Amino acid sequence: MIKSLFGLGLLLLLNGCQTVFKPWLLSELSAGMSSEQVKEKIGEPTSIVSREAAMVFVYSYIEPIKLQSEFPNLGKPHLLHSYLQPNMSIKQNHYELIFVDNTLINYQERH
Repeated sequence: MIKSLFGLGLLLLLNGCQTVFKPWLLSELSAGMSSEQVKEKIGEPTSIVSREAAMVFVYSYIEPIKLQSEFPNLGKPHLLHSYLQPNMSIKQNHYELIFVDNTLINYQERH
């Protein structure tokens, strides 16, 4: 029991230390920055891929879920259950930052 609580506490603590990637910070990057400078600005990448002479940092961003704000059929009990469900339109964006010799060359949104 104590081990479980300790493990849960440690997991929550480590999760709280993660940096969340914010795509609007990409505008603060410039060609020629080192991978360490990029990590300082926007955090750790989701994954790192090697392509020929390049190293590619992949960052992912999931837009927040928007809940349905209007309930036009609130007075109709048979339709109520469908309006209590969130209107989930989850959009995930992926960005690739391309490095050659540990120097940022370019970045792009991946579709």
